[in-house]
Amino acid sequence: MSRLIEIREEDIFNGATYGQIRSTSSSYSTAANGSSMTFSEGGNRFGQDLLFSNYNIYQTFWRIDLSSIPQGGFFRDVRLYLSWGVIAEDTDFTLEIYQFDWGSTITTADWRTPSQLGTLRSGGKLLGETFTSGRSLGDAVLIPDTNLTSLFTTAYEAGDPYFYGVIASREQRNSSAPTDTEFQDLSSTVNNFGEVWMELDIEHAGNIVTLNGELC
Repeated sequence: MSRLIEIREEDIFNGATYGQIRSTSSSYSTAANGSSMTFSEGGNRFGQDLLFSNYNIYQTFWRIDLSSIPQGGFFRDVRLYLSWGVIAEDTDFTLEIYQFDWGSTITTADWRTPSQLGTLRSGGKLLGETFTSGRSLGDAVLIPDTNLTSLFTTAYEAGDPYFYGVIASREQRNSSAPTDTEFQDLSSTVNNFGEVWMELDIEHAGNIVTLNGELC
């Protein structure tokens, strides 16, 4: 028996509960470590670019409400999908998704530097990663599971109200400066619940629970 639980926009992405931070500078190292940062509520760009002699770096922060998942049982599998937007990059790159608890409100203090991204990775917080090549507008891209199922299970069993994360690029973590456009936006796709840009499918005690957020 399959059970679908809908998580509406106000539960996941209401107000400043998800969005994008941009850091910019004429110096790549300065931009990578956080400079002239701006938060865009509802933004979902990740990666980096070089535009008019300025480096722009983007990270997307999100959270998923765990309160509607039935208590008890166990998780067999957790699958994360991202809905691909317009293919913007001139240079393909690797996106990385990490578990990162940014609290109740996103601020520019949540920006992750290359060193901090490296700490998340070495600390086992990588949920999954994938290369951007070969994608098309509207594709539902399955992110290969690195530690997603185990970290999601740990958060749920600990009674955490939310499961948090950040999307960044491997190139930023490696302090590899772009020479052109090297970012990606997410877009809406249509599933049982309407338009969504991120979906988490959970096989919980033999039932399927789908958590998803509408595009604001």
